Amino acid sequence: MKKIQLPNYPQSLPSHIDVRDFDLEDGRYVRVFMELDTEVKVGHFHLSAQAYEMTADGNFVTAPNGYPSRTERTTHTVMASALGDTAQLDDDWVRHDGQVSPETVIELQHVDQRPTEPASEYGVLVWDTTRNHAWRWAEGFADGTARAKVQDMLAILASSTVRSGLGFRRN
Repeated sequence: MKKIQLPNYPQSLPSHIDVRDFDLEDGRYVRVFMELDTEVKVGHFHLSAQAYEMTADGNFVTAPNGYPSRTERTTHTVMASALGDTAQLDDDWVRHDGQVSPETVIELQHVDQRPTEPASEYGVLVWDTTRNHAWRWAEGFADGTARAKVQDMLAILASSTVRSGLGFRRN
């Protein structure tokens, strides 16, 4: 699955809404709509997400009953105290909240501020000599959520032939 941007991508989205498109690399495409609840609820931010099957030209695929081919809308949470610290919505450097041994610190690249350039892979650590802690390159919470919704869509597509035989009549 590869992140892309399909035609007919929504324009002028409010800052609390994001859309991610994916090429499943087998002639199928998925668009994930995500909406961040701007209020903290019981110490958590809520991110609602729903995936839709798309065509290569950025149009919704219609399921046999006329609705768009889609997943359920689900809500995912991240602790409010973590967002911007040990978690970000997009891929970013976050404060590493695990143990770092003195031997590991010696082996890590030393920096004097949070890095601004992306790392080559998730999990890369650097040691911040100014703040005395490690920064870790991490997948964004929204990216992980979008990827999970694509997996939900794949499960629906894999069983759609079986499901299409259920109901009041067989066509």
